[in-house]
Amino acid sequence: MPEHSAMSIQDQVRRELAEFTDAERRVARALLGEYPMAGLETVARLARRAGTSGPTILRFVGRLGFDNHAAFQDALRSEIQARLQSPLARYDRLAEDAGDAPTPDPRPPTGLHRPFARTSRWPRRMCARILTGSSRCLPTPTAPSCASAAGSAG
Repeated sequence: MPEHSAMSIQDQVRRELAEFTDAERRVARALLGEYPMAGLETVARLARRAGTSGPTILRFVGRLGFDNHAAFQDALRSEIQARLQSPLARYDRLAEDAGDAPTPDPRPPTGLHRPFARTSRWPRRMCARILTGSSRCLPTPTAPSCASAAGSAG
């Protein structure tokens, strides 16, 4: 794995573009043009795409700090996986890496009924329809059923 693990491969290639040989620059342009998919191709296919040879691809990958093409592809896959994670999963992963991952609260959130407690049945029905696609009303602790809500609220 390269020493700049916090930096994406794409960023690393862009940063080092001026330092590459002409053939390596062609590989870099081919990679950046179809990033990250081009990097997941075989050495032969990426070489054809870039108009270079297989050994040039391997030198390019080595210059980025990888031991071989498979390690380069593993790093690309890890980048893709990190991008595809939900924001909550990313937060949990970052918190675990920091050593202070919060323990999730298994209880449902409280206080959600308060905005609806003093409303009549009609606004509750509209909110329910919007939120659930249904015409049912939303029961609350002060009006546990639609019938009692209709009788108690104006």
